Amino acid sequence: MSPAIAYPSTVRKWNNDKPLNATFNDFHTEQGVRISQPIYIDLPTSTRKELLNGVRSISNEPAEVEQTVNTVSDIRTISSSTRQPEVESFLGMSLDILRGVLFQRGGLSADLVFRLQQVTGIEVVNEKDVKAAFKQRQTQLLTCLKGKPNAS
Repeated sequence: MSPAIAYPSTVRKWNNDKPLNATFNDFHTEQGVRISQPIYIDLPTSTRKELLNGVRSISNEPAEVEQTVNTVSDIRTISSSTRQPEVESFLGMSLDILRGVLFQRGGLSADLVFRLQQVTGIEVVNEKDVKAAFKQRQTQLLTCLKGKPNAS
């Protein structure tokens, strides 16, 4: 019988921010009707590749950690590693999972796109784009509510 694999003594802490597309963010009318407004952003493949490469390069940057041991000689140790654990924790997923998520069909959740923008510094969507998208959607919904056909 082979020996059991030891569980790591430290476990990565994932980002626990509440997602934008969760039900608790939805509007509820006085009659108890919930109006859901999920937000997804569909990016071209070239932009997805650019974001993934940006995340990879940031993840591979060195992250030096200097530790001072409380002894008479004040021994200082420097351990070097990469920023990958920090980036993965911020994104809420490992780089392997991120690659799969980025290249699946369809749109990405807005909060993931915003985090990727923060990590890489690559602006994909800005405030002006979001406002324009909501204005267009609002016009479409109100037109439909008035009983007129959707004139896209």
